[in-house]
Amino acid sequence: IRGERTMIRGLMVMMGLYTACDTAKTCTEVGCLNGVTLTIYDYLGEPAEGAYGSLMVHESNYEFDCREGAENDALCEGNTVTIFIDDSALLPDEAVYLYTANLSDAEGASGNGTLVVEESYPNGEECPPACRNAFLDVEMERAAGPE
Repeated sequence: IRGERTMIRGLMVMMGLYTACDTAKTCTEVGCLNGVTLTIYDYLGEPAEGAYGSLMVHESNYEFDCREGAENDALCEGNTVTIFIDDSALLPDEAVYLYTANLSDAEGASGNGTLVVEESYPNGEECPPACRNAFLDVEMERAAGPE
């Protein structure tokens, strides 16, 4: 009987903890950065570092320069370039974009279309903020040489 009482008390304590967890909802305060990440590939399809160019999203232009020693507001890591967009309203669910990118005078790319924006919630779906990000693969083309 004593073992049964201990087990019942243990179950009651666990149930109390479980219901307390269900009723008390707290949100953490993790912030987020909104933006567009470009993944750059050279004309052979290999990851390429050191790209520079611009990205226009809904009439707002963002420059990036990942060449060695260059200063800019973009984050360059390997062959990815993340362009931060402070105002999440500039990244609606489908954002119109136009980009130009270069690796050198011999390799470049340009394109336009609609970015599919993904929303995430670092503090849980019922907690703010909502982070808005889009991803775009950029494949360079080799400039045509003299014939």
